[in-house]
Amino acid sequence: MLSLEDLDESYGLVFSNAEYIDKRSRVIANHNDLLFRKKLLKSIPSGNVFQWVLKRYFICTPTMLMNREMLLKLGGYDEQLAYEDFDLWVRAARYWKFAFLDEVTFQKRKLTSSMSAQRHMHHYNEQMDSVYAVCRKAFHLCKSKEDLNALHERLNYEYRQCVKHGAEHLVDRYLLLLKDAGGSLSMKSRLYRWYKRKFRVMR
Repeated sequence: MLSLEDLDESYGLVFSNAEYIDKRSRVIANHNDLLFRKKLLKSIPSGNVFQWVLKRYFICTPTMLMNREMLLKLGGYDEQLAYEDFDLWVRAARYWKFAFLDEVTFQKRKLTSSMSAQRHMHHYNEQMDSVYAVCRKAFHLCKSKEDLNALHERLNYEYRQCVKHGAEHLVDRYLLLLKDAGGSLSMKSRLYRWYKRKFRVMR
């Protein structure tokens, strides 16, 4: 089995696949298979993953093994955030490689009451605020046009989530951040916003 000891010092994190189980401990899904089925990924990124971390979520957090030296240099988790994992991935991936172990090493229980399941459930959700804060930090870590394009994809995705779940306090902030990062709303985001506004009027 692959471990951090097998890798050179340019690697700071190893992650693997996982199974989801229900409250009766029955396997109901596979983490990577869900990503492939939703066409979010064609393969699991490994190595220099900064742009992939910006684009979308693909790491099952409980499967992570991290280099102690990396954590110390990063100053650990940002405890002011409610969604510290995303922030850690962004900061770590800027300076270290990530390795993917193609094995199921963990089973994660899927409950509708879990924190991740409720990330978009109400207007002032702390996790949604944290994601915006991480995106702002990520903007200052971008070093190339390709980095910024990856960030634009993330900002458009999070913009749509805010529109969908009524987090109006963040909608304009994402628009401003997109502008600062040299991006703009995608056609998908514009159509999504138009549809949601029309639907509200019709109701």
